[in-house]
Amino acid sequence: MSNTNHSLTRGSIAAKAAALLTAAALGLTGFALTGGNAASAAETTPTAATAAQSQEDTPFDYYAGIPDLPSDHVFENITLERLEDILRYGKGNFVILIGGTWDSATTAALPAINTAAKAQGIEKIYNFDPHLDNAGADTLVNINDKNNAVDAFAKRFQQTIDEFGLTDLQSKNTANVVDLPTLFTYNKDNTGDKVLASTANVADSAELTRVLGTAKNAATRANGQFYTNYYLNNVSAGAASVFKQGEDKDFSLISVTYGELEKLLQSPGNHYIFFGATWCGNTYATIRYVNQEARKYGIKHVYTFDTILDSTSGKGSPFHIRDNYNNGSHPLSDLYTHLVNTYLPNLVTEDGSHGVVDSKGVGATRLQVPLLLHYNKNNAAQLPGTDQPAGPVTDEVVDYHGKTANVDAKPQPTAREYMLN
Repeated sequence: MSNTNHSLTRGSIAAKAAALLTAAALGLTGFALTGGNAASAAETTPTAATAAQSQEDTPFDYYAGIPDLPSDHVFENITLERLEDILRYGKGNFVILIGGTWDSATTAALPAINTAAKAQGIEKIYNFDPHLDNAGADTLVNINDKNNAVDAFAKRFQQTIDEFGLTDLQSKNTANVVDLPTLFTYNKDNTGDKVLASTANVADSAELTRVLGTAKNAATRANGQFYTNYYLNNVSAGAASVFKQGEDKDFSLISVTYGELEKLLQSPGNHYIFFGATWCGNTYATIRYVNQEARKYGIKHVYTFDTILDSTSGKGSPFHIRDNYNNGSHPLSDLYTHLVNTYLPNLVTEDGSHGVVDSKGVGATRLQVPLLLHYNKNNAAQLPGTDQPAGPVTDEVVDYHGKTANVDAKPQPTAREYMLN
């Protein structure tokens, strides 16, 4: 992937996405393209690409480091959008834990819940944290708080409880939507209560057995099912469907929450990150191809993050961390500036360095959606054969413009959104 090829003017996402995936898969070991020739590396076959995956596509576990929780645990952290997808479309009995890893009661119970679940043949417990930034007492967006000063935050989780028949989970504390943590089993097609059983006493082994016993061999609903189902059911008039039936079984896109993304950005290794959203028309046009290219080059993990934390409220929403309303008045702009300025200092986009301004007047580059990038927190060099300035973002799918292709040139060229060219 030469400098000339990287500042592509070809009119397709295909060349650019493939170049990024190929270069990252083949040539980032030690952050120097092997063989001394980036272009020759890009021409290597996809079969050879898979050989580097242990180093270039690092698996990530949000629950790693929790005492006594084995690596083969049953927990999967999910966004609010994925929770509602399970409640709306999931077939069979599901097990859901409401609570966050910031809570000592939740983390202390995870090993016992894991053991009890495996005894019932349960492969997956979906964990939803109503602190949408996955933070504890310092959370900026607690939708479990019915007295939240932001009206949209105060109402959002109650809306989910009411819409999907989860009234059995309602907290007796009028300030909260549910008690944390709460473990429950659920079947949307149950003729009686959709909540089969529930408990807020997750430290009691008898309670765990009682609740989990109502969902032996519980159903699962993977990221592939979530994404393909969404796009098959949300096709604009006159538009082609994005994914096709059966494509959910060969899937690399993994949706992550804000806290997952931050922990990922703090973790060692090499990671693919895709900023995209189901509400975004530009993502609609590119998401299937990103997944296809990832599978083609043996990339198993493309961590996908939506900058609107409830994924449904649209632009101008108080849930949208990438929107600052009027110079810092947005309630979540601080989350965005923290994320970009702390972890993505060499992010290059066509928007200026003060594209988003937080409550302290601090600005951050406003990233484009969709945006695919490759990341390693320990990288400090500019990789040969790329235009990306030195830093943890080792490459990204943008179209560089300027006097030269190399962003080390001054003045820095602009970097237009490439993925829809």
